[in-house]
Amino acid sequence: VTTYQPSELMKLAMVLVIAQQIEYIERDGALTFKRAAIIIGSFLLPLGLVFLQKDIGQAMVFIFVFMVTLFVGGINKWFLLSLIGAGMLALPFVWKFGMNDARRGRLLSFIDPEKYLDYSYQLRRTVTAIGSGQLTGEGLGNGTMNNGKMIPVKMSDSIFAVIGEETGFIGCVFVILLMTILLARMIHISFRARETFGKCVAAGIFAMFAFNIIENIGMNIGIMPITGLPLPFISKGGSSMVTNFMAIGVLLSISMRKQNGFFTD
Repeated sequence: VTTYQPSELMKLAMVLVIAQQIEYIERDGALTFKRAAIIIGSFLLPLGLVFLQKDIGQAMVFIFVFMVTLFVGGINKWFLLSLIGAGMLALPFVWKFGMNDARRGRLLSFIDPEKYLDYSYQLRRTVTAIGSGQLTGEGLGNGTMNNGKMIPVKMSDSIFAVIGEETGFIGCVFVILLMTILLARMIHISFRARETFGKCVAAGIFAMFAFNIIENIGMNIGIMPITGLPLPFISKGGSSMVTNFMAIGVLLSISMRKQNGFFTD
């Protein structure tokens, strides 16, 4: 059965709506109640639906993308600070009532894996797999833990652990380098965009990719909580792959409309 995860597409849709509203605000010279309501609504609606699904990882992506898009768009600082303050006040309630013990344990397990043994199994496996790869890895398709099915969710969440085991430190650095180049180009496109709309959209897409990349790699090496986010263009997942390609298409469109060429400064 082929399914699609709507939250993936909603991230891109949210960026487009907010960017359009920011451009209207810049044109009108004022942040009106209508514009503020549309911005907040386009954020809270998908965020609320994601929370109902108990998908904390996607919720974190929505929050990060939302804040980066507003910041780059130069939104009224008091409006931005008010949103940050409201979010901080909501955190204790989300922690208490929005998550069960299992999800809280998964978020805390990266801090002290030994204390949360029931929730750090995936973390301990991924770290062991990456460490066993050493400098050059065990060879593509020859990973002991990979072939032994000892890496949980190895096609999506833990794909970086498979890369580490089979290609070693060199392979991991190569993947990180490719991702860094991709993110750098996104930043470049955002800076060179002709209109505010393009600048904000490029920044939002950058935030979407950056959070997934940092979170996925981080949770595999034990410096970020395990949230189940995929590594763009590498993890298995049709929903995220389709959305990522759509986002890249939007970025290319913005890049073509820049004042300077794509490879010029």
